[in-house]
Amino acid sequence: MAPKTVRHIGFLVQGCLNQAVDWDLIPKNPMVKVKKPKVPRRRPAIVSTSGSAGLFARISGQKIYPLVLVYYSTGMRRGELLALKWTDLDWSAGMLEISKSLEQTKRGLRIKGTKSGETRLIALSEAVLEALREHQRAQRQERELFGSDYRDLGLILRGRMVTITRRTKWGAYSDEVGHSFRSKWGAVPTGSGAVLG
Repeated sequence: MAPKTVRHIGFLVQGCLNQAVDWDLIPKNPMVKVKKPKVPRRRPAIVSTSGSAGLFARISGQKIYPLVLVYYSTGMRRGELLALKWTDLDWSAGMLEISKSLEQTKRGLRIKGTKSGETRLIALSEAVLEALREHQRAQRQERELFGSDYRDLGLILRGRMVTITRRTKWGAYSDEVGHSFRSKWGAVPTGSGAVLG
C-alpha cells in the first residue's frame, strides 16, 4: 500500500477515535502517537534540450506555439501566462511585466495577484518578441474577420489557447508542457528570461 494511502487511513482512524474520546467511549486516542509514513516528494520531470527542440519543431506554425515559447522562455506560472495583456509588454524595451494571475473558481475565471504578491519584470529575447509580433498580427486579422462579434479583452493568449492540458495531439511531448518548463527554466534558457524586478 502506498505511503500516501496509509497516511490517509491513519488520519481517518485518528479522527474517528477522537470522536470516540469526545463521546467518552474511550479514555484517550491511541492513534495520536502512532507515526504516519512520510510521503516522498516527487521531483517534476525536467524537459531535455532535445525534447524541447522536438516540441517546438512539431508545434511550429500552430496557434499554441507562442504560448509554449513564452512559457518555456520565462518560467512563469500558468495562471500568470494566461493573464498576460498586451499592455504588460513593453515592445521597445523587450520587457514583460508579471503582475497578475488567472484563476479558475466555482463562479468562473477571475484575475488575482501573483503567488508572491509582487510584480516582476522579465526580459524577452528577440525570438520570443518576434513570435509575439506574429501572434499579434494574427489576432488583428481575427478581429477584422469577426468585426463587432470579436470580443477583445486585450489578452495576449486568448480563446482556445487558454486550455493547457497534459493530453494534447502532440503525444509524448504533452508532458513537457507545464511544471517541467518551470523546472527547466534557467537550465536551458531559450530567451534571456532575466528577472529584473
